[in-house]
Amino acid sequence: MKSDIEQAVINAVEHATRTGRFSPDARTLIRDLFATLQPSDWPSWLLESIAAVPGEIEFIQECLIAQEESLKRRIARAARPDNETFFRILVRIGSPQAIGEPDMLFQAVQDGDPRIRGLALLRLGECRCDGIGQIILRGLDDPDPYVRKCAVEAVYISIGDRGTSAWERVLASERDTEVREAALVCLVRSGERGRDVMRRLRKNLAPRETEYIAKNISV
Repeated sequence: MKSDIEQAVINAVEHATRTGRFSPDARTLIRDLFATLQPSDWPSWLLESIAAVPGEIEFIQECLIAQEESLKRRIARAARPDNETFFRILVRIGSPQAIGEPDMLFQAVQDGDPRIRGLALLRLGECRCDGIGQIILRGLDDPDPYVRKCAVEAVYISIGDRGTSAWERVLASERDTEVREAALVCLVRSGERGRDVMRRLRKNLAPRETEYIAKNISV
């Protein structure tokens, strides 16, 4: 805590001790401290001083509630992707390509958050611009399985049944079951081209994958 703020709190506590109540400005100052500071950063005397003021038990509860709400907001921010980038891409899904949009997406596929990278690949699948195909294919080698799954689906969105060689490569090397299932779904949706690939790979597929093929298409 900064020295000037700490002194202001000391003065507020001394005033409340004499009068029995914190002033409105003091209440705002102290409540904001609980909402912004980590508990380890509180002065050791703060809680005891507030508790010693007659009639301010409810104020202590307000401060602790403010702290709890602040912690919830911090957890929410840590658990979600960057809002500005994520939602800017999300609202574009299914919409006509905007001028300059691919450049923004080219940057987004390099983001540190896999959810943003994956969403950017899906949107790139809907766009038309030089270099998009290679960027989507590079997504198949992303370290995060969610991004690889999005890349598999982006290939289909972008070029339809002409993506069979990409999905064949996925099934030959991919270990994540969800990514493999996405590749199989794309092959099933690709008609005769997809059937040709599945005939070649059938002996190397897991029993569950072979069963899926048998239920959805005759190979």
